[in-house]
Amino acid sequence: MAICDLCSTPIGPDAKRYSASQIKTAVRAGLRPPTTAFELGAAFGMSQAQAEESWVQRVMADTTDWLFCPSCASRVEQYLSQSQAKRESSQINRVIKEATTTSPVLDSEPSLASLVMLGQVDHGKTTLTSAITKTLSSKGLADYVPVNRIEKTAEERSRGSSIAMAHIEFKTQKRHYGIVDFPRHADIIRGLTTGAVQPGGAILVVAVTDEPPMPQTREQLLVAQRVEMPYIVVFLNKVDLVNDEDLLELAELELQLLLDECGFPGDDIPIVRGSALKALESDGMGPDAASIMELLDAVDAASSGDRPTSDIVPREVEVKRGGLGEPYCSEQCYEQGGRYAAAVRLKNQTGVCGFCQRPVQASMYGDANCAVIPYEGVTLFVCQNCIGKAKEHLHNYHKCCMCQKSI
Repeated sequence: MAICDLCSTPIGPDAKRYSASQIKTAVRAGLRPPTTAFELGAAFGMSQAQAEESWVQRVMADTTDWLFCPSCASRVEQYLSQSQAKRESSQINRVIKEATTTSPVLDSEPSLASLVMLGQVDHGKTTLTSAITKTLSSKGLADYVPVNRIEKTAEERSRGSSIAMAHIEFKTQKRHYGIVDFPRHADIIRGLTTGAVQPGGAILVVAVTDEPPMPQTREQLLVAQRVEMPYIVVFLNKVDLVNDEDLLELAELELQLLLDECGFPGDDIPIVRGSALKALESDGMGPDAASIMELLDAVDAASSGDRPTSDIVPREVEVKRGGLGEPYCSEQCYEQGGRYAAAVRLKNQTGVCGFCQRPVQASMYGDANCAVIPYEGVTLFVCQNCIGKAKEHLHNYHKCCMCQKSI
């Protein structure tokens, strides 16, 4: 007959099995040894502290499953629950601390605009992102982020999400931008179609060395048109490898035709020639970096037509708030936020709570499962347990949740 591994009493079919890792977690949470361990220690001349330490060491070295009677199993469950609650509380406090210790947006600071990098794999999206930060770092407008760190950030984020991406921020003289760089084509499509990112514009990177249009480029443009991308600026990359001006002009013409075919005004979209690699290898100055500044000027011009940087909501304007207390700068943004949340619920999208990281699923039946709002260009899910934390954070949030204007 089997006996309980904790109290040594005989157990029947109602015994409960736990893995070695679960028992170690319970011990760390405070599970103490049974009286038999102290009695055995006393027989060998050990004090109670020595007997307890010996038992804990044996538990931590054990790799086999444990069997417990119902009474001892309830004790183990209690300590496992305490450990889980402590871990969740620590996660929430960390997220809230990170969110609330960020400096508020000042009235004089340019409003944040979200960008996404589009383009065929290996056409130079990540290299261009890094080159932008290096060029602007020479002017004191950004911190230089090397390519390997961008790729590492995307890889680390993919561990906690089905979509790998890296978010890099920088400033120009006119605006504050955040670039979302996806390492894979599938991540770009998934990020745009599911609403995981809601960029205010896009930079399309096309390598002139490949014969356009490439299939991934075409598919991304079609998806961008479907999600109503406000504007696109094209960077014709790797021009240092082509010495024929006619070929460059032909590549630009084919790009314009592709943009027209995908529903964008090809003749009106700026196309900037340059080499991201040469700009990255430079010191952030000189002719190689000039194309990067030309690209950013084009982005500034395109984004200003969408959301003027001078159109910042004054602090004295009354803020419209949603169900979680999330701020909106106008009635229009408030209504758009409501339609956005309804669309997410209608599609019954899944995600993780932005505060406790638990998996949640949006529902078309109201707030039964979680709350959903637009937040910094992404979908913010909030489980029912974290509603209070979300309201506390969003009440002190200084941007419109829909358009990211300063409030």
